[in-house]
Amino acid sequence: MNKKILIMIALLSLSYNVMAQKINEKELMGSWHMVIDIDAAIKESEKDLNLFEKMLVGSVSGFVDQVLEMVDITIEFLPKGKALLTVDGPDVQEKEVTELTWRHDASGGITIDDYESDQAQVDFDSIWRLEGDRLQSYEADGTLEKHVYMIRKEK
Repeated sequence: MNKKILIMIALLSLSYNVMAQKINEKELMGSWHMVIDIDAAIKESEKDLNLFEKMLVGSVSGFVDQVLEMVDITIEFLPKGKALLTVDGPDVQEKEVTELTWRHDASGGITIDDYESDQAQVDFDSIWRLEGDRLQSYEADGTLEKHVYMIRKEK
């Protein structure tokens, strides 16, 4: 009986340490640049493609990567669940600044509202967790999206 109780306590303490800590609002405040590493994602997924699929993906990936390099997506996190999304790039006539909302989720991360306009669409259907110096994207099921993250912009 004592052995079972000790095992239960050990498992509970282990699971408590593994659980993600809630993001501290003060750590989140400021401007973050979104990074979408298309090249790395494509190289990783090419392993399972046939020759024709690799050719097709290769021809499109360079274009998509160039477009993403020209577009700057920045989120400035503000107190009380507010954020400012800025989308800027060569085809954007005016730098768009839109107010979004964010909230903590049960896993300790945050979720951000999606954004759509005539010039841009940004889907934030991920859970974002603070890991070191970056906000890392995770799918709703907890799967890491290692090629999508945010880094803090220098002031």
